[in-house]
Amino acid sequence: MKQENATSIRMIKIWVLFVFLSLPNSPGIKHISEITFSEQECLMKKELKSVYTEQWALQNNIEQFYYEVKCVETMMFNNINT
Repeated sequence: MKQENATSIRMIKIWVLFVFLSLPNSPGIKHISEITFSEQECLMKKELKSVYTEQWALQNNIEQFYYEVKCVETMMFNNINT
């Protein structure tokens, strides 16, 4: 019989916020990501990142750009000593 380890390994749900930005004269796709721990937090940050991205483009005199902001739910291992 296997002995249980003192460390409990379990899966936790996280939400990852992705921002993708494409500029016509720039190679590749710029991106950032951020981990959140609830759908509500991710959706709130999604709205803020959308506004921030548009303001950033205006402040840098960028007239043509395309961006997408996505919240993705996923499960990850969480190693907690409990």
